[in-house]
Amino acid sequence: MRNIQRPIYLTVYTLFLLTVFALFASVTNASAGSFWFYILTLGTLLLGTTLFGLAFYTCIVSSGHVEEKAAEADDITGKKLEDEASKILEEKEIDLFYLVPAKYTSIEQYTEDVLRNFANELNIIQALFYVKSLNADSFQCSAQYAYFSEDKPAEFKIGETLSGQAVKNKTVVALNSVPDDYMTIVSGLGKGKPKSLVFVPITNADESIGLIEYATFESFTDRHQKALEKVSKKVADTIVKLQKK
Repeated sequence: MRNIQRPIYLTVYTLFLLTVFALFASVTNASAGSFWFYILTLGTLLLGTTLFGLAFYTCIVSSGHVEEKAAEADDITGKKLEDEASKILEEKEIDLFYLVPAKYTSIEQYTEDVLRNFANELNIIQALFYVKSLNADSFQCSAQYAYFSEDKPAEFKIGETLSGQAVKNKTVVALNSVPDDYMTIVSGLGKGKPKSLVFVPITNADESIGLIEYATFESFTDRHQKALEKVSKKVADTIVKLQKK
C-alpha cells in the first residue's frame, strides 16, 4: 500500500508547489515591493507548502499503518477462528450409533453391514469382523471389508497374536506404526501400507465375544476410541441375540 501512496503524495505535492509559485509570480508581478518583501513572501510560501506537505504525508503514512494493522488484526482473528473451530472439532464426539444396522437376519449379514456402514465414518480401507464360536474358545471371521486374499482369515484364540491379545485385554488397541510385513492394502491404484491398525473388542457382560480389526491411512485418535468403545456394547447386544436364535 505504501508503494502506491508515496507516488500519489509526490504528485499532489508537486502540483501544489507549482500552483503556489505560479500565484507568487502573479502577485509579485502585479505588486511593487522591495527585495526583502519578495524574500519574506517566498519564505512564507515555502514554509506553508512544506508544512502542508508534511501534514499530507503524515496522513498518508498513518492511513497505511492503519490498513496494515487492520490486515494484521484480520489475520490474527482468522487464525483464532480456525484454531477454535479445530478445537471444537477435536472435542466433538463421533456418533456411530446411527450407523448400527437396524435390520438383520444373521450374524454374517449383520457384521458385514456393520463394517460397511462404519467404513466411511472411520475411513476404513480394509476390515475384518470376528465372532467367538459358541462351542469353542476360538474367534472366527464372520465378515470382511475390502479383503483381497483368496484365503479366509485364520481364526485365533484369546491371547494369540495381536487380535487375541486385544480380546484378552478387552480394550481398544491401535497401532500407529504398522509393521512392514503385517499387511498390505491393495487397490486399483497400487499397493500401500496402512498408517493405523485398530483392534476393537466386542464385549458383553465383561466377556469378549467378537472383534473388529480394521486398517486406515489416518491416525487413530481418542475421539475414535471413545466412539468405538460406546458403540461396541450395542453391537455386542445384537450379536448375543442372534446367537440365541
